[in-house]
Amino acid sequence: MHKMATALMLMSVAAFAQQKAKLAKPTAAVVPAPGTVSGRIFLITGGRDIKPARLAKLYLFYGGAILGMEDSAGMAFDKEYLKAMDAYVIELKENLKLGTLTSEAIDCEKELLLYSTAVVETLTWAETENKTIQAIFADADEEGNFKIAALPGRYTLLASGRAGFNDAFWMNGWVTVKSGEETTVKMARPEKSCLHLPQ
Repeated sequence: MHKMATALMLMSVAAFAQQKAKLAKPTAAVVPAPGTVSGRIFLITGGRDIKPARLAKLYLFYGGAILGMEDSAGMAFDKEYLKAMDAYVIELKENLKLGTLTSEAIDCEKELLLYSTAVVETLTWAETENKTIQAIFADADEEGNFKIAALPGRYTLLASGRAGFNDAFWMNGWVTVKSGEETTVKMARPEKSCLHLPQ
């Protein structure tokens, strides 16, 4: 009986030591395989012509206000856009008060610039917060086609460029990237487009 109790105790000690050794071993972090977002950016004119956004700049920002993701590049973009819009509204009110209104074409370009300002500020935010992995950028080709690799998650996809005679900004706030899969999107309706003003 004494031998059996000793044997059981030794087995328990050995099992405990094995369990402790397993817990002590560092486990490697599992990084999910990236997915891709691909598609085409274009604009349909009033005459129903399709104008590709040649060499458009693309930005894939993780998360966003519409997705309820705090402290993300997408949320930073939303905040920066609202901040730029608030400043623009104040400028418009001042101009109205002073009677110094600008042309419709210039106002359109200023509104388009609000998006670009928010993009630049978001890229700065990502750099400052060490979250550059949340702010991916790429270029479309001559036909407006693009392909971007990203880790799985929900993203806000933005693009800026010229399509035909128009400067434009496109946005899709509901892009889901799945591990090892390709998500295809078509960006045909810009948030804002303006007839290009020669410099």
